[in-house]
Amino acid sequence: MQLIVNFLGRLHPLVGHLPIGFFIFLIILEYTGYWNKKFKLSASIRHFTLTLSILFAVLTATFGLLLAQQSNYSAFLLNQHRLYSLIFTALTLILYSIRNRVFVYRLVLVVSLFFLIVAGHLGARLTHGDNYFSLIQHQDSNLKVHPQTALIYSDVIQPLFQERCVACHGSAKNNGDLRLDTNEEMLKGGKTGFVFKAGDATSSLIIKRIHLSLDSKEHMPPKGKVQLSEDEDALLQWWIDIGAPTNKHISDISVPTYMLDIIYAKLGVPPTPLPDRLSILERAHVLESKFGIIVHSLSAESPYIEVNARFCGNKFGDDQLREIADLGPAIQVLDLGLTGVTDRGLVYLGGMKHLQRLQLDHTRVTSAGLGALEPLTQLESLNLYSTAIDDLVFKQIKSLPSLRHLYLWNTQVSKSAAKTWEIEHTNLLRKKHFAEQIESIKDQMTHEDASANVGESFPNSKK
Repeated sequence: MQLIVNFLGRLHPLVGHLPIGFFIFLIILEYTGYWNKKFKLSASIRHFTLTLSILFAVLTATFGLLLAQQSNYSAFLLNQHRLYSLIFTALTLILYSIRNRVFVYRLVLVVSLFFLIVAGHLGARLTHGDNYFSLIQHQDSNLKVHPQTALIYSDVIQPLFQERCVACHGSAKNNGDLRLDTNEEMLKGGKTGFVFKAGDATSSLIIKRIHLSLDSKEHMPPKGKVQLSEDEDALLQWWIDIGAPTNKHISDISVPTYMLDIIYAKLGVPPTPLPDRLSILERAHVLESKFGIIVHSLSAESPYIEVNARFCGNKFGDDQLREIADLGPAIQVLDLGLTGVTDRGLVYLGGMKHLQRLQLDHTRVTSAGLGALEPLTQLESLNLYSTAIDDLVFKQIKSLPSLRHLYLWNTQVSKSAAKTWEIEHTNLLRKKHFAEQIESIKDQMTHEDASANVGESFPNSKK
């Protein structure tokens, strides 16, 4: 029985649009006929439209009373919505009884419209949250606050909660007794405990819920809502890992370069424009002739390039690397293996913001110099084969968020330190999330199979 009650209650937002539509249609017909006698509304059409408005108003009110028992809505908003809705329903009944008294009927028609609009607005706040319309302004704005004066919680994290969470966990509606619309309410937690464990994102409930399978009932945000992007997920985890500060300025926090890019995007700082392909290729051609390096364009349209200096040997060193730094914003793949590059030259890599693969094998770089790679937020692969690096390398590269592949053969790096780095940089939660998605997709694929069985698969069938 309870399942039926819950189902009927969930129909309230759907059915609620019907009395709105029929009533507004009725008003349009009535006042069109009033201003133009050729379109005067007949008594039968008035009776029919008004009857449908009453029927669906009563039905909507009934379903609404059932829905109110199922969710944690704001008591004040819920009572206001219920009051205005019931008044509107009562007014439709009055309209039916006075439909032949023209003046009073039209007056009550306008009054009814007022109560319908207010009831609809309150219903929208209960369903979509108080921030539904404010999000339009939020998304249309450019620079919201200057990065130097921005607060990490108020200007970055709280707006993220407003966009993704407050519709279900705010003042109007607080599922699970959890509210994320203010810092004070967030710290209280909900029915299932605290939202996060400061300093430990992996163990925090909010991160676990975000990484659940999309089909899970406990996944947040729920299926059908806009999900967090990878950058927003990383931002939230980083904020929790640094202790979830609520009153610090961004300028007071040691923020990794990769996270600054995400934060600046949230603050509305415009992204760096792509390098001009023609000018990059022209400059690359000059440097090819000068140093004997090889430059390849990675695609016919993209401005990004691959630079290979391996065949130059020791003729290519720190001074030459300084000159090719002019191509930095366009370099995605850089091979400096077997060259004369040292720690001094690594500082010139800082401007290569889009660098994804870097080969430094058989060079004279050391662990001490690798701290210069900190700005390379997109670096995925780093080859340090046959160099003088040791375990200090892991301290120097810890701020590289995208790094997933290290090549450390013939170095002084210990196996235990390498294993520790592997464990720390393997995101088990995301791997589990992806595995669940794969299983879900496999199940969906089986439903797409077709078969035409003529008996050959039955063991007892005769061929």
